[in-house]
Amino acid sequence: MALYNIIHFLEEALNNIRRNTFVAAITVGTIGIAFLIFGIFLIIFSNLNDITSTWKEQIQVVSYLKDGLSNAEIISIEDKIKSEREINSVAFISKEKALSEFRKDLSSQTGLLEGLGENPLPAYFEIRLKKAYQDPKSILSLVDRLKKIKGIEEVQYGQEWVENLSSFLDFLMIAGMIVGGLISLAVILIVSNTVKLTVYARKEDIEIMKLIGATDWFVKAPFLIEGMAIGFLGSLMSVILLFGIYQIIVQNLPLNAGLLFGRFSIAFLSWPDIVVLLIAGVLLGLFGSFVSVGRFLKV
Repeated sequence: MALYNIIHFLEEALNNIRRNTFVAAITVGTIGIAFLIFGIFLIIFSNLNDITSTWKEQIQVVSYLKDGLSNAEIISIEDKIKSEREINSVAFISKEKALSEFRKDLSSQTGLLEGLGENPLPAYFEIRLKKAYQDPKSILSLVDRLKKIKGIEEVQYGQEWVENLSSFLDFLMIAGMIVGGLISLAVILIVSNTVKLTVYARKEDIEIMKLIGATDWFVKAPFLIEGMAIGFLGSLMSVILLFGIYQIIVQNLPLNAGLLFGRFSIAFLSWPDIVVLLIAGVLLGLFGSFVSVGRFLKV
C-alpha cells in the first residue's frame, strides 16, 4: 500500500507539472537565476577565502634580539618562544645572515653598503603561527608575552595588515549570510506562489478528495513533491549555467591575471558545495510548497 501511495504521489506531481508546464518552466528558470547569483557569490567567496587563507599562512611575528647575547641566552630565548601554544615554527636569523639577506634585497644597489663598518642589523627570530591562532586577538596576546622575555628588544607583526585581513574575512562571511538569506526567501516565495496556482487550479478535485475521506497529508504529498522537483531542477540548472560561465571566464582570463594572487587559479565549486546547493533547492522547494498548501488546507 505504501509503495502504491508513493507511485500515486509521484504521478500526481508529474501531472501537476505537465498541466502547468509554462509556469513550471518559468519558475525553474527564475529559481535557477536566483541560485546562479548565489553560486557566483559562493565561488567568489570560496576563492577569496582560499587566497586569504594563503595570506594568513604567511603571517609571521618577528622578535628582534638585543645585541651582545651569548649562544646560551639565545637558545634559552628560543626555548621560551617554542613553549608558547600558538607557535608553529621558529627560525633564528643571525646578524650575519640578516646582513647577507639585506645585501641580496638591495641587489644592484649594494654600493650603498660600502663603508658600512660594523653590522647594524640585529639578530632575530622568525615566528610562524598555527592556523588556529592567526587572528588579531591571539597574535596580540602572543606579542605581549614575547615582549616580556628577557633579551627580546622589539616584536613586530604587521598589526594593521592582520586586522584589515581579519575584517575583510568577517565582511565576506556576513555578506554571504545576507545574500544566502535573501535568495532563500526569494526561492520560498517563488515556489509557494507557483504551487498555489496549481492548488487553486485543482481546488474542486481537492475538495472531492476531502469529502471521500482523503487525509490532509494524502492531499499535500503530490504538491510537496512538485515543489521539491521544481526546487531541484532550478538548483541543477544554476549549477549547469554556473559551470558554463566558469569555463568561459577561465578560458578567457588573461595569463598575467595570476600576478595579482601569485600561483593561484580560480576553482569551481567543490562537490560538497554542489551537493549542498542541490539539497538547498530541494528543501527550499519543499518548504515553499508546504507553506502554500498548508494555507490552502488551513492546517
